[in-house]
Amino acid sequence: RLDNMRTLHFLSKRRQRAISEETLDIFAPLAHRLGIWKMKCELEDLSFRYLQPERYREVRDALDQHQENAEAYLYRVARRIERQLTEVKVPAKVMLGQRHVYDIYRRMRTKRIPLEHLHDLRPVRVIVEDKLSCYVALGVVHSIWRPVDGAFDDYISRPKDNFYKSLHTDIISRDKRTLTVQIRTQEMHEHAEYGIVAHWRYWNGVDGDESFERRIQYLRGLMDVGSDLEDSDEYIDALRS
Repeated sequence: RLDNMRTLHFLSKRRQRAISEETLDIFAPLAHRLGIWKMKCELEDLSFRYLQPERYREVRDALDQHQENAEAYLYRVARRIERQLTEVKVPAKVMLGQRHVYDIYRRMRTKRIPLEHLHDLRPVRVIVEDKLSCYVALGVVHSIWRPVDGAFDDYISRPKDNFYKSLHTDIISRDKRTLTVQIRTQEMHEHAEYGIVAHWRYWNGVDGDESFERRIQYLRGLMDVGSDLEDSDEYIDALRS
C-alpha cells in the first residue's frame, strides 16, 4: 500500500481520494498497531496530501519555517547533552527527531492551538547502550534543565501496548523554550521506528525468547481483530482503540 501511495499521482482524482481515504482509515491504523512508525507517518502524510492538498501545503510550509528557525538552537541542545554524557562516561548518540505533517495537523486540531504553540515539533533523541544508561541520561538532562511538572513518561518500565519503550521528558531551557527529550537504547529506537518487524533482526533463529514470543502473540491477536465484528466501521474502531 505504501508503494501504491507513492505513485498515486498517476491515477485520477477520484481514485486518489478513494485510496487515500481507505489508507487513512485502515492501513495507517494497522501500521500504528504494529508500531511501524515510519510507515504509519508516511501513509498518513501522503493521504493528507491528496485529501486536503491546500491544508497540507499550509501546515508543511509552516512546519518547514519553524524548523528552520529552531534548527541551530536544537543542535546546541543536542551537543550539550552529548558533552555532559561524555563527562559521566555514558556513550550516547544524540539526534533530532522528525514530526510529520499529518501528525502536526491532528495535534493542532485536537488542542485547538496554532503550530507555534506546539513545543515538541522536533524532539531531541538520546540513544544509549543499555537500560540503566537511559536513567543516567535522564538524570543528566534534568541536571541541566528544569523538567516540566507532570510531563514525564516512563515507557521503559511501563511499555505501550505495541511494546514501545522510551523515556519522555519535557524540559524548559533558560530562555523559556520548552522541548521534548526522548531517551532509549538502539534496540528500543529500532522498535520505535519499525515496530515488531525490527525484532526479527535480533531474534530470528533464536528459540525460547519470551519477549519475542509475546510480540508474536500480539501480532496474532491483531490478525484476529474484527473476526467477531459485524461491519467495517466496528473494525476500524477496534484498530484505533
